Amino acid sequence: MKLCVIGGAGARSAFLTKSLVKSARDIRVDHIVLLDNDQQKLKTYGEISRELARRLDPELTFEVTSDARAALTGVDYIITTIRAGGDAGRLFDERTCLAHGVLGQETTGAGGFAMAIRSVPTLVYYCTLAREVANLEKMGVDEIQQPLPTAVVALIHGKKGPGKCVALRADIDALPVHEETGLPFASETEGIMHACGHDLHTTMLLGAAKTLCRLRDSFAGTVKLIFEPSEDLMPGGARKLVAAGVMENPHVDAIFGQHVCPSENDTVGRMQLYKGYFTSAVDLFHIAVHGKSGHGAAPHTAHDAIACAGYLITVLQTVVSRRIDPMDSAVLTVGTVSGGDAVNITAGEARMVAVLRSFSDTARDTAIEEVNRICKGIGIAFNCDIEVQLEEGYALQYNDGAMIDLVDRAVTKELGADKVIHLDRPFTGSEDFSFFGKLTNTPSAFMMIDAGRGEELVSLHNGKIVFNEDVMKSGAAGLTAIALEYLSK
Repeated sequence: MKLCVIGGAGARSAFLTKSLVKSARDIRVDHIVLLDNDQQKLKTYGEISRELARRLDPELTFEVTSDARAALTGVDYIITTIRAGGDAGRLFDERTCLAHGVLGQETTGAGGFAMAIRSVPTLVYYCTLAREVANLEKMGVDEIQQPLPTAVVALIHGKKGPGKCVALRADIDALPVHEETGLPFASETEGIMHACGHDLHTTMLLGAAKTLCRLRDSFAGTVKLIFEPSEDLMPGGARKLVAAGVMENPHVDAIFGQHVCPSENDTVGRMQLYKGYFTSAVDLFHIAVHGKSGHGAAPHTAHDAIACAGYLITVLQTVVSRRIDPMDSAVLTVGTVSGGDAVNITAGEARMVAVLRSFSDTARDTAIEEVNRICKGIGIAFNCDIEVQLEEGYALQYNDGAMIDLVDRAVTKELGADKVIHLDRPFTGSEDFSFFGKLTNTPSAFMMIDAGRGEELVSLHNGKIVFNEDVMKSGAAGLTAIALEYLSK
């Protein structure tokens, strides 16, 4: 197994290396990578660490590098010694250890935790959770499961006896976005940022876990905490978790999740609720037009793939306007197009990728059928072969009405009526949280929660996104109240 140490080169490298080698034996690691972007430190201390590791354990591979991508590829555990928030006295706390695989650091408050996660975001499956058992046990959970190498599940059993099981889920991955916030705890990893608020989601779920552990005397049943990797990159982590049995052992009776969102009026902590289909389904069409290239001066000898692609883009606009019920909703967008090699060559190949977002299974099925039919017809008309590859994305998220009513009651009692709003329209984004309910027929509810705004209102996935940290208090309290309300039924 491979372990990566981020920011490990420094005056304490010898002490750190001794601890690493000892820990490596305990967790069966045979490859350690010391990653640091300070070339001088790497040169001064890196070689000392490598030689010391060789003497302590000749069979252990110890690598020193400044190449983050190579260091993180195939990693099983991550340790960091980087300080959070620019405060030299504040290191990652125990909850950051959980979320980023940090082994044994000092503790700070919840704000420091979120700053720490923000400062060292991790993409997709690079976020592995080392020593999560020890860190969650400190919070008092009863059981730890790791259904995937980069996911962790914790169980909290109520002391009033057996009962139902309610699941709370948080996604934990970052995005390939360059951070432009200028915050003191901005990402220290170039090109990777928590631009979707998953650092806040992780913080809020861990805050709820800590509270629920203290309140276990007051409820019967079980709370299952699910930390999901890779939500923002299809096919996502939810399907893999379901396939790995995350909704069983114990069987989950209901599941809840939430997502922060910037608020135009700068409101913070208000839960946005909607009954029925709340998020859209998303699917991708990878379309390749195979024609016949030729000289630009003799188009009659060729089959123009670009001309074919141009007509195809135009006709695809009729999928929604003429084939989808006007009382239903869908969006079909051709987002990328490429083709041709030179201005005097009739192109023999063209490619495009289209994204479909739909708000009903009927609209989705109709759109997929129409895209394939149109591609076949346009291909015949232009004497080209059009190949369509469907990449199935995320399903519609259906919010169970009874579960939304439960959320309304719980959050209103805990935070006040002003912290709940019922929306009159669904959310156009997509979420793989939908698979937890859809694949297992489990009642589910997914909510958005207002997280304020920075000086400039920008959308999720924008490098300038700034959230109000007070949302963590409302989010953690809301999740706690929802779990307790469900288990009291």
